[in-house]
Amino acid sequence: MECGPYWPITSHDVHEPITSQRVDRACKRNLGERGPKDSEPRAQKTRTRQTRVRAELEKKNKEIQELQNKLKPADLEWEKFKNENKILKNTCRELETLNYKISSNLKTAHNKIIVLKGNIRVFCRVCPRTPKEIEQMKALCSINFIDKCTIEVGNGSDAVNCNGNLRAETKKFSFDKVFASKASQDMEAAYQVYFNMEMQEEDAVKEEDAVQSTSEKTPKKYLCEVCNFGTDYNSNFHRHERSPSHKKKVEQYKMKTTIEISTTQKQKKNLTKRLKESEELCTVNKFKDKCKTQEVLISE
Repeated sequence: MECGPYWPITSHDVHEPITSQRVDRACKRNLGERGPKDSEPRAQKTRTRQTRVRAELEKKNKEIQELQNKLKPADLEWEKFKNENKILKNTCRELETLNYKISSNLKTAHNKIIVLKGNIRVFCRVCPRTPKEIEQMKALCSINFIDKCTIEVGNGSDAVNCNGNLRAETKKFSFDKVFASKASQDMEAAYQVYFNMEMQEEDAVKEEDAVQSTSEKTPKKYLCEVCNFGTDYNSNFHRHERSPSHKKKVEQYKMKTTIEISTTQKQKKNLTKRLKESEELCTVNKFKDKCKTQEVLISE
């Protein structure tokens, strides 16, 4: 059999490594088969091929150098983007932690405001009539006690309408507790006010603890993962979805997701480009090694 344009080899030489002895043996065998007359044209042909291979090798070396020069800025830019991506990930992680802390503080402050708002108690004590009112037998205003927490106040006017009825205007006021004019201002009345406030505060705290324990034991039926909001009622959940704060957080979440997707696509594109350039460089290196092997064999 014949291997390439340089020398013939036998089946025994296939498994033998390429050495100078093997090349000499093949050349002798080639000269013995073709004779000394064919040696000069064959040498000239070999030199021509060697020149052509060297020229092609130089050309490939230039191409390799150009690709390497193009690859260096890409590598530097890739490292730059890699470091920036790492910094952005760390910053995003820190912002998420800070956002969680701020959200927790806001929830705590909101709960405190709600509790304080619910603990504001308004009490009313009706003053007794003045001596002038007793003397004139006429009150400045009429007060009607509807129940223990509601009173109805009139302007006390004697004006009448065309039908002969009193044209008095009345207004209702609701309080947490209404004390009549007979109630004294001594320690007993103060203790009664304080006792009512304390009882109402204890009831509010117990009710809040019961609600919190129930919410911790049973998961919410409707949960918003963006705002970390949960409720058991569909109407409250839809009202939350229509709120401006929820829409703003959804827009921020969409923007963040879009940025992450675009960054991932850009990284994928850069990696594909680098992989393609690496494959081209690998192909050129293989051809370069092959040309070097042929050049060594020819020189030997």
